[in-house]
Amino acid sequence: MRVGIAPTRRARLDVAVLGGPSRFAPGSDVSVLLRKPWELAGDVSARYSLTPGHAAIGVAPIVGLRAGTLFWRYRNGIQLDRDGELRTVNDDWIDYVAPYAGVAVTVLRTAHVEIGAEALTGWRFYDDHTNAGLRNDLFGDTRFREFRIATTVPF
Repeated sequence: MRVGIAPTRRARLDVAVLGGPSRFAPGSDVSVLLRKPWELAGDVSARYSLTPGHAAIGVAPIVGLRAGTLFWRYRNGIQLDRDGELRTVNDDWIDYVAPYAGVAVTVLRTAHVEIGAEALTGWRFYDDHTNAGLRNDLFGDTRFREFRIATTVPF
């Protein structure tokens, strides 16, 4: 879900909460070791329309920052020794931050609705350790790309 404000006629600031299942490449080490990956993130972005509000088609560059967490269950629990106490860890998570940039194209503008698409690319930087204290040797800093279909209802 995304909500935003328009401080000027061409600028817009958005805040979003994103969540859902995540996918690992089939056959990868990660997909063999981890089950039920799920992601939750908060996102802030800004855009500035290069076209006037009355134009039939709108174009706006976007910049944003996302902070999130990737959750998962281990296929087999992991035994950890902490201060002489043995415990089994069945699930874990790791945090990340992801700056991104892109472009939004609005193809339909009316007084009550806008329909368009957004193409984004950025980098996801993962923490060095998981919540359970394990060194992160599975999730390297990676580039991501997203394509979104967007409907905006101004009020």
